Amino acid sequence: MRISTNTFIEGSVGRLTDLQSKISKVQQQISTGKRLITPSDDPIAAAQVVEINQSIAVNEQFAKNRLQLANNLNQTDVSLSNITDVLQNINETIVSASNGLNSAEDKLVMATTLQGQFDQLLSLANSSDSAGNYTFAGNNSSSQPFVKNAGTGIWEYVGSKENTVVNVDYNSTLSSTIVGSNLFANAKAPTLEENQGQDNIFNQLSIAIEALKNPTTTTNFEASISNLASYFDLALNQVNAVRSDVGNRLKMIDQLDSLGSSRGLQLTQSLSNLQDLDYTKAISDFTRQQTVLQAAQQTFAQASKLTLFDYLK
Repeated sequence: MRISTNTFIEGSVGRLTDLQSKISKVQQQISTGKRLITPSDDPIAAAQVVEINQSIAVNEQFAKNRLQLANNLNQTDVSLSNITDVLQNINETIVSASNGLNSAEDKLVMATTLQGQFDQLLSLANSSDSAGNYTFAGNNSSSQPFVKNAGTGIWEYVGSKENTVVNVDYNSTLSSTIVGSNLFANAKAPTLEENQGQDNIFNQLSIAIEALKNPTTTTNFEASISNLASYFDLALNQVNAVRSDVGNRLKMIDQLDSLGSSRGLQLTQSLSNLQDLDYTKAISDFTRQQTVLQAAQQTFAQASKLTLFDYLK
C-alpha cells in the first residue's frame, strides 16, 4: 500500500497537534491545581462536583443561620438575666410593702421604687436588637410587644403568639424569637375583670403602685400587694422556663455546629478527591508527553525533507 506525501504530512501534523493539545492541557492542570478543566474531561466526576458544591453551599448557609441565631439567643439570654434581676428587686420591694408597720411616707418611697422597677422591666420586655427587631414579640418582631391600651389603661401583650423558625440543618429548625406572653402575660394568678384577659405583672404592678401611693383610699390594699406577689412568682417561673428553653436551643446549635463541621470536612475531602490534581502524576505525564512530542517533531522534520531522489540513491 502506498502512502502519499500529503497523507503522511496530514497524519503527522494531526499527531503533533494532538500531542501539543495534551501538553497544553497538562500545563493548565498544573497551573490551576485541578484535574477537571472542563466537564468533558470526566462527565461523571464533573456532575458529582456540581452536586457536592451545592451540598457545601447549603451546609455553609446552615452554619450562617446557626451563628446568627446563636448571637440572637445569647443577647436574649442577657435580657432574660436582667429581667430576673429586676424581678428579684421587685420581690424585695413587695416584701417591704407587706410590712404592716410602714408609714404613709414609707409607702410613697416604695411606690417610687416600684415605679422605677416597673420602667426597667417594661424596657427589657420591649427591648430590641441592633436591627430594631423586638426580642419578645414572637414573629411580629417589628411591633412593640407590650403597650398600654389608651382606652382602658390596661397593659396588653400585642405581639405574636407564634415564633419565627430558622432552618439550622437538614430537617432541623429552631425558634429564633420569644413569645412575650410566655414571660409575663396570661398568668394564672388571681385576676381582675378589668384586665380583659390580659392578666400580666405590668397591670398588677400598676395596681400595687397606686395602692402604695394612696393606701387609705385603695380598696383592699393588702390584696393588691398579695396579688402582685403571686404574679411575681409566676413571672419568675416563666422567665426561668424561657431561659431554660433558650439554653437548650444554644446547646442544640453547638451540637449541630459540630455535626456541620464534620460534614463540611467530608464534603471538602470528597470534592478534593474528585477534582484536585495529582501533581506527581501530572508532572510525569508532562515530561513524557514533551519527550514524545520532541521525538515526533524530529521524525516529521527528517521525513518531510526526503524526496524521490533520496530513495534512488
